[in-house]
Amino acid sequence: MPKTITEITLKPEGDFVVAFDCENVDEPDNLNIEVAKVGEMYVTFNPEATHRKQEALETASLILAIANADDQALAIESVSILKAYTNGIEKSRKEVKQPFWDAGQAIDAIAKKESKPALEEIARVEKLLAGYQREQDEIARKAREAAAEIERKRIADEQAELAREQRLRDESARLAKEALEAAQRKGKQAQRDADLARMQAENAKAQADLIAANRRADENAAKFTPATTAPAEWTKPTGTINRQNWEIEVTNWTEFYQAFGWRFIKCELDLQAFKYYLGGEGVDHTKIPGVRVTPTTTVNVKAAK
Repeated sequence: MPKTITEITLKPEGDFVVAFDCENVDEPDNLNIEVAKVGEMYVTFNPEATHRKQEALETASLILAIANADDQALAIESVSILKAYTNGIEKSRKEVKQPFWDAGQAIDAIAKKESKPALEEIARVEKLLAGYQREQDEIARKAREAAAEIERKRIADEQAELAREQRLRDESARLAKEALEAAQRKGKQAQRDADLARMQAENAKAQADLIAANRRADENAAKFTPATTAPAEWTKPTGTINRQNWEIEVTNWTEFYQAFGWRFIKCELDLQAFKYYLGGEGVDHTKIPGVRVTPTTTVNVKAAK
């Protein structure tokens, strides 16, 4: 019977075009059992192998217990036939799949080779962009700190002026009180003391009023003067994604554990090494602290030839 050739093309409009031929032979009397279909390709099983599998399954289903040597022999024979069947399927699967696997590996290798220069340039330029971004972030941070320091100094100076103004007003009130008390006393000296105290009080009040006037003038001028603030954050260019990431290295596991406990630490048992230890001479698995060990026995049957 003539073979029909089917060409299968993957992604003909893309960057890669992969084509291969599959020879589909129509078996007489439909001997093979179709189990899957991909496009024009068919996956089939030999009916004889399927029949042997079914017989072995039926035999195995009757085995409910091993009571004697005959039962043991029957069980071994049944399992060996089933293993031979599954081994045959695995071997056929690998043989049928191998050409497609090789083609996929070749495509991956070509794609990796073609992409490598571009990926290297992407990594190099993105590293430069990340470095520039860090520089801009550092500039913005220093500007914010400088603006915060200016604002802190301005507030401190303003509070100092307010305190000085209050002291002068308190001094003015005290001197005015003394002047009043002196005026109430008789005599020329008392009058002179009263006049002097009054003049000092007026002078202190004038200084306090001058400080207040200067402060109000500064406040009014500030309304028309742009405030000193940190420059605007660096604008992210269109087409980029900026992320904050971390490079982490634990330098002291003891201190890290004392700070967080097991919150960020994984603990896994090395099963292979521990099983090797259990098989050592003189090891009593019932006396190992912190773990429960249960011995198990497995029996593996060799596949039939």
